[in-house]
Amino acid sequence: MAEAARTLRSAPRRAGISPIGSLTTLEMSAKDRRVGAAFARWSACMKRAGRFYANPRDATRDRRFLDRPEHRVGPLETATAVADVHCEREVRLVDVWAGVEAAHQKRAIARNRPALDAERQARDAPLKKATEVPARPGR
Repeated sequence: MAEAARTLRSAPRRAGISPIGSLTTLEMSAKDRRVGAAFARWSACMKRAGRFYANPRDATRDRRFLDRPEHRVGPLETATAVADVHCEREVRLVDVWAGVEAAHQKRAIARNRPALDAERQARDAPLKKATEVPARPGR
């Protein structure tokens, strides 16, 4: 057991999270003109339903609907949620945003390939080291 622990500890340590992350590409996609156009179509749909938000994030941040101990979902919040889902489907917001997000992620991966490969090697090193520990019969 001690030999296995020493072998595993000798594996290189991970340097940390790679320089790209989902939050970065999420922020980039949210600012993309295609997502902005989908937000505008969603907002217009919401206005037709009597709800006035520039984008879905504004709707989720509506103070009237924030969870608090005394908060109870009422008809206004329910109607807003129903309109949100209807409008997201109508303008294919999730499809648009996910497609744009995927494109940003692919570009970020291509741009950061060496750092990502180093991250993978650092992640896999302890497992590789573990396979080098000789098995002892009867244990």
